[in-house]
Amino acid sequence: QALAKLAGILPEPMARHIHSTIRSLSKRHDDARFVRVLGVLTLGWSTQRTVHIRHRSAKSENVHEYLFSPYFLEPSSVGFATYAIGYSSWFEGVHTFKLERICDARLTDETFEIPEDFDGAALLQNAWGVMYGPPGEEVEVVLRFAPDVTRRVKESVWHPSQELEDSSDGGCVLRVWVAHPLEVKPFIRGWGPSCVVLEPEWLRAEIAEELRQAAERYD
Repeated sequence: QALAKLAGILPEPMARHIHSTIRSLSKRHDDARFVRVLGVLTLGWSTQRTVHIRHRSAKSENVHEYLFSPYFLEPSSVGFATYAIGYSSWFEGVHTFKLERICDARLTDETFEIPEDFDGAALLQNAWGVMYGPPGEEVEVVLRFAPDVTRRVKESVWHPSQELEDSSDGGCVLRVWVAHPLEVKPFIRGWGPSCVVLEPEWLRAEIAEELRQAAERYD
């Protein structure tokens, strides 16, 4: 509906393109549960009302209930997921919930205030995706890229902390400082053999072992 209203005030061919997008979206399969959960959390965030959620963690089939004050909603390209960051009384502090793991959400009448010093963008400054940590405790990740992908690597800013340097073979080395290097794994895998982890050693070993196991399955 919002796109249709936008198309109504835009000139061609922009309006025609938006109408094409609307037709494409209308054919997609809707995840009713996710849409409902997202709607409730967004409403809780905008009206500053606590949300009662039923959540299942990644490592358990048990469903736990929490009272949650949503401070911030953040979509992430890592896993194409959406996360809610806010205060949870169970954890007695700020906690992150993945919306795709929330079974149900219900708005309550209890209100809350977002702390004046809370800054969602600043909180995620040292995260590759949404896994943040205390400033000053970031881990340096060093990646070497082959010459055939170096131009593509240089076209984008992958992280605010990044440093790029050229290699003698025509490739390049990318350095980033992130709170949780595990989040960088999908990015590394996506480059295939054109990307090699130099540091940290434990991440290099994990990626090497995963690639070895993958090769065995293809054999």
